[in-house]
Amino acid sequence: MRAYKDIYYKYITFAMIGAILIGVSAGFTSIDKRILVVALAVWLVGNALFWQFLAIKRKKDLEKLLDECKLADYVDSYEALDQRFPKFGDMQSKADIKLNLAEGLYAHGEFTEMKRVLDSIELRKSTDLKDLVQKVSFHNLLALYYIERGELGMAEAELSECYPLFDFVKFKEPKRSQCLESSEIIYATLQLKRGELEGLDKKFRTWMTEVSRPLTKVICSYRLGEVYTNHNMTEEANQQFNFVVKYGGDSFFAERAEAALKIKGKHRPML
Repeated sequence: MRAYKDIYYKYITFAMIGAILIGVSAGFTSIDKRILVVALAVWLVGNALFWQFLAIKRKKDLEKLLDECKLADYVDSYEALDQRFPKFGDMQSKADIKLNLAEGLYAHGEFTEMKRVLDSIELRKSTDLKDLVQKVSFHNLLALYYIERGELGMAEAELSECYPLFDFVKFKEPKRSQCLESSEIIYATLQLKRGELEGLDKKFRTWMTEVSRPLTKVICSYRLGEVYTNHNMTEEANQQFNFVVKYGGDSFFAERAEAALKIKGKHRPML
């Protein structure tokens, strides 16, 4: 809830108003004080649940933008959240906003701005589940940045920071498997850029089938198209690039896939 300044402040405001009204009632009515205590508890819990529900709904709406590859809208939304975040808000919520913003900037192809955001992130030293997830996300995103810059050694170094984190007892399922899969996809991308192609077509096809997140499907399809291109499998590559153009929205993957199809002179929309 603290990630959304407007919702958080409304939660605090209504909690205080309710508490004050019930407190005033205690002094001016003959109602049993135990009833008022129960009423206060019910109000505080109900108020918290209501605003928490709105916060969850807003987060899901933002995730939908990412899933639909509406990256410009997604980035704009998270930039606004980042700018409005309370100056003295908690570090974990702040990092969460910035990591989501960095992910959107990456998919939108804004790599320099992505690095600036990552450089501004402060992660807690805790090993609680959410902190572990944030650490993996941070190193994964840095690895993607370095892959785009062609600094493959730096990318591998960032990925090497992820794998020891999966051994922590607090890294519970299903988050552990989800984060591990993300790291594995990025490592396969690193292998692709190094020309280590053996088995990559099978890996990316498997991920295309297994992952549920539309953006991840687009990414895997694009990488699979790159693998096929390296194997001179033109028709297979075109099929993947067409998929990316159709479902990739305003991601840089769709832009690059469209450029690849035009170069080949075989840019045909999927039916």
